[in-house]
Amino acid sequence: MFNQVNQTLVGNISNMEMIDDNTFDVTVCYGAPLSYMYDNYTEGMRELYRVTKPGGKVFVSVNSRFGVIRALLGRDGFDIVDFLSKREYWHIDKVVDEGNRPVHPEVPQPARHFFEAIELRTVFESVGFSNVEMGSSPCLTTGLFNRTEEIHENDVAWETLIDLELKSYKKESTLDLGEFLMIKGTKKI
Repeated sequence: MFNQVNQTLVGNISNMEMIDDNTFDVTVCYGAPLSYMYDNYTEGMRELYRVTKPGGKVFVSVNSRFGVIRALLGRDGFDIVDFLSKREYWHIDKVVDEGNRPVHPEVPQPARHFFEAIELRTVFESVGFSNVEMGSSPCLTTGLFNRTEEIHENDVAWETLIDLELKSYKKESTLDLGEFLMIKGTKKI
């Protein structure tokens, strides 16, 4: 069952010319690769649209602006006071106001774009997707890894937490709280 991969391709999400138009019934882009495209993410979304069949679904995850801040607030071993006291050094306002974190000498990842829900929805729809739905992940527990582990030890508490996550992750008022924004849409027929 798990050995059903027929082919793998290595390429650039902003130019997947090795894949024909209208190839996939479902196209999945998780792990926030569009965030790493910095200011070229619209091209990546256009390519996801192009390679998906009419009526097909596209699923995407990106990094969230306020979700990343929430994740850092709760990260064990992270000096949050030092981080927050160096707003310019860490580009905190640039991330929150514009979504962009340029290359940084203390961050091992390349430059990245962090999205707000309304921004992601707007770009997704401008590319042509319809029937757009959004969620955040994790919504309530972003940055609370140890607390989540503690809650997991009690079956009733865990069930309650899962229920609360399921009730909150698609609410418009809580979309920007999760570390990741998720979006799905349909390619128009």
